[in-house]
Amino acid sequence: MLLNYLYKNKSLFVLYLVLAPINALVEVGLAYTMSVAVDFAMNGKLSDISQYIFSFIFYVFLSFLTGYATANVRFHLLEIATGSLKANIHSCITRVWVQDFQSYNSSSYLADLTVNMDMIRDSWFDTLLQLYPNTVKFIVATMAMFLLSPLLGFYVVIFAAIQAVIPSYFTKHIADLGKVAAVSQESHIAMIRENFQLLETAQSFGVIEFLNKRQSNSCRIAEHARYKLKAFNRFSYELSFAIGNVIYLGIFLLGAILVLSARLNIAAVIAASQLMVYIASPLTTIGGDLAEIKSVSKVLEKINTVLSFPSKSNGFIKKERFDYSLKLNNLQFSFEDKLILKNVNYTFEKGKKYLIIGESGSGKSTLLRIIANIFPCLSGSITLDNINIVDIVNDDYCKLVTLISQDSYLLDDTIAENVKFFLNASDEQVTDALYNAGLKEYIEKLPMGIHTKIGENAIQMSGGERQRLSIARAILRGCPILLMDESTSHLDEDTASEIEKILFSLQNVTVIFVTHQLRRDTINLADEVILLENRNLNKWSG
Repeated sequence: MLLNYLYKNKSLFVLYLVLAPINALVEVGLAYTMSVAVDFAMNGKLSDISQYIFSFIFYVFLSFLTGYATANVRFHLLEIATGSLKANIHSCITRVWVQDFQSYNSSSYLADLTVNMDMIRDSWFDTLLQLYPNTVKFIVATMAMFLLSPLLGFYVVIFAAIQAVIPSYFTKHIADLGKVAAVSQESHIAMIRENFQLLETAQSFGVIEFLNKRQSNSCRIAEHARYKLKAFNRFSYELSFAIGNVIYLGIFLLGAILVLSARLNIAAVIAASQLMVYIASPLTTIGGDLAEIKSVSKVLEKINTVLSFPSKSNGFIKKERFDYSLKLNNLQFSFEDKLILKNVNYTFEKGKKYLIIGESGSGKSTLLRIIANIFPCLSGSITLDNINIVDIVNDDYCKLVTLISQDSYLLDDTIAENVKFFLNASDEQVTDALYNAGLKEYIEKLPMGIHTKIGENAIQMSGGERQRLSIARAILRGCPILLMDESTSHLDEDTASEIEKILFSLQNVTVIFVTHQLRRDTINLADEVILLENRNLNKWSG
């Protein structure tokens, strides 16, 4: 599956397939030209040597150009493949059902998009790309060696094969070390995220030093795992290199015997020593590359798992208006084998204001997320103007139904960008939405108005101001159905009352407001009060 990412730019991939063997032929030709020049020099043909010197210089220049071009194309292919894979992983993560997303550790996803991606790029994509030119170089150099001297050819190939086989003995151990390194890096990222989340609590309890020590230990473990993997890879490489030196010695000894017996000249021995590099090095590299590819097997499995996540299906019916009613039809939902909602039936009419009450944990928030098409229903259906919402194009449905929770996330950006939330809107439209949400006085006091930056999650804003900003975000979108999940539960009574009045006064908007706090003011604002009890909805009798 991952191979497809290397084919994203087919013309670039074909260019790489062409350049790699050209570069291999040039490098082998370089060794041959050098041997011919040496032969001429040793035989006193200095008058003819100049043309071979020029040929040699040409080959050096050509080797530089083809080598650079091949490497540059390879880097571009890596960039495209890794970028496409990252984008696809992120897309897969964002398109799964939220409950499926929440069942996994978010740090695991973060590792997939950072550390694991680096491992895939370096130990899989790059290694795989380099297997091709190394294989071509080995084949071309071997053919040249046999043409030069069959005896030297057999000697070099046999001992180079022995040299190449060495890494295979360490493959399993390298793979195990790779798995340990991947797990430790993932745990380290999780630790970083948790420490940031614990910062306020840690400061208040005076345990910052403990936090730092825990972070340091986590970093040490992760780095040690990476070190062991790199060190063992290096050991394998150095062992192969040492055997390569033995092969070199054998070439010169065997070459000397052949020269003394007049079966070979010195120039040919020099050429053989050069060709040996292009035989032994690629062969050794191929063995090491295969071991490295295997070392990221766990990461590959994890990436393939993410890519195979079941995603929300997109509907096929265009729906841009809400005209009549939203209906729940025998709705059922369960989470982790626990039944939360059972045979729920209810009709929400256009423009009406609904208040759903119930104890904490009764399933109120879950119900809103099912209506918002964030959670899937186990059975039954939800219809919008008699159309099943699963048949409505996702983007269209999102324009009709908006969910505001008690902890709506705010961007580290300006008020305007937070209200727009990636929507294309004018400053006038943003201002109107903010004023309608009750933020007129607040905006007028700011030095840069709606273009004032509010910081990450608007920590300098009060709870009421943040909630109003979230409401302004919904107002700007003009969604005819507004779902409010415990949106005022963390606010003082006066602020909560003000926000609820704003919500319930919105014209031509169906508001479904969920709360576990039974307040008379809120009840009086609603057209209907509904009790969620025993996994079902019923009108509240008071």
